Amino acid sequence: MHLTPEILRAAYEYLRATPPYRRWKLPDGEAVGFRVTQHRDRFGQCWPAVGGSWRIDVSARLVGTSDTLIRTMAHEMVHIRL
Repeated sequence: MHLTPEILRAAYEYLRATPPYRRWKLPDGEAVGFRVTQHRDRFGQCWPAVGGSWRIDVSARLVGTSDTLIRTMAHEMVHIRL
């Protein structure tokens, strides 16, 4: 799977439309930054970006299937919720 920021945003928006995420009032995908990394030690990470928005990074080295992408994105979205 060739990851791009657009694919990450699409995965985020897909999950945001499904329970339980749709009840969490998560920010719109356009308000979140998405970046593909090459980390070997983490599938993804999430942190507040400058200005109060969020950024989600996903490792292309470790995330090679749709299943792993959805699991990773779901995990990072929990961090935004918390």
